[in-house]
Amino acid sequence: MTESIDGLFNKALKHQNNGELEEAEALYLSILKINSNHMNSLVNLGVLYKARGDIETAIGLYKLGLSIEPNDLITISNLCRNLRQIDRLDEALYYGKKALTIKPDFTDIALNVGNILIQQGKLEEALHYFSQQLQKYPNNADIQGSIGNVLVRQNKLVEGKSELEKALKLNPKDLNTRRWLAVVNLLLQGKTKIKFVYRDIPIKFEISGKNIGPALSHVTGNFYELKELETIDKHIRAKDVIVDVGSNAGNHLVYFAKILKAGKIIPIEFHPETIELLKRHIALNEIENADLSKLGCAVGKERGEFMLVEHPANDLCLTEVFVSDRHNNSYQDLGDKNTKIEIIPLDELIDEKVDFLKIDVEGLEMDVLQGARNLFGKFRPDAMVEVKKANQKSFFNLLEKMGYRVVEEVKYWSYSNFYIQPVE
Repeated sequence: MTESIDGLFNKALKHQNNGELEEAEALYLSILKINSNHMNSLVNLGVLYKARGDIETAIGLYKLGLSIEPNDLITISNLCRNLRQIDRLDEALYYGKKALTIKPDFTDIALNVGNILIQQGKLEEALHYFSQQLQKYPNNADIQGSIGNVLVRQNKLVEGKSELEKALKLNPKDLNTRRWLAVVNLLLQGKTKIKFVYRDIPIKFEISGKNIGPALSHVTGNFYELKELETIDKHIRAKDVIVDVGSNAGNHLVYFAKILKAGKIIPIEFHPETIELLKRHIALNEIENADLSKLGCAVGKERGEFMLVEHPANDLCLTEVFVSDRHNNSYQDLGDKNTKIEIIPLDELIDEKVDFLKIDVEGLEMDVLQGARNLFGKFRPDAMVEVKKANQKSFFNLLEKMGYRVVEEVKYWSYSNFYIQPVE
């Protein structure tokens, strides 16, 4: 006797809950052959593919599900989160707002909608939106803290501090809010230089309201992305030559110089304001083995001239370069500075033996890797590469062609940092 769809579904769900994804997938596909409109199988199959990192396929399944049940809240909210993870922000915003029309008190999605607006650089709209949400839910610490975060990004430090303090009263255990408050207090006091000790070595940084991620770590006495840095430490030898692509203000460079004792670090950074902060950090930490000759240009797949654009969220970590035909209306250029940046492939820029590369280029990692194929082929260096979720399938395909493998992965919301090595 043929097993019922309900029986097959229950078996599939049990396999999925046990992490037996291949068995679950086979059963869901069997159900969909019998009934292509089986909503629960479509949704759970989407969750399964998402768990594997195949977000695009998951999104396709969720959209297929919505063609069957247009107002299914779980599917709509999954779409919002998945689209946000791969930076399809306009679509994510649409589905987030749709979810809220169905369930206005869906706080998690309400926070997602506000954070999407921040990612798009629509700070005033985000502030207005969070303020409206706070009127509905006056004791929500996450919403209160989000208002404070937006105000800080707008450089309204006094107002931001007040909102963050309110959030902390609502949730005294929120360590993230404590870190934001610590940064704001230092900026308001004019105490921009901080010092901490790591492995008995004194480390110095400047706190900047425009470099939020690193600042939140530095005020706690730690390096930014410490897990990644300690992973690198397990593989890199003293005196190695390191190329730091997307050096930003030098968090990693200082670690490479002071902790790893690298032989030489070559930072690559294109933003004028970030370069000045990077140079100050090099001086503060008395670093003498940094080769600054490559500063002022960006790297990519091929030579060209690109426009430097600022992210309106006021964060130097999010600054990008864009060709004119990729220019996004949610960004703006530097106005009267009209800053243009030269793009040079790493294969042309670096002409010496390299032992390790760190690559963090805000979504342009595939272009950078394509422009460094000869360097990877000739010197076979290890690397730590930040890869957006949307690029990960292409990244793995390229690694196979290059003869590289992933050794370790550090996962975040919309990207992962991959430590890679040559297969041999």
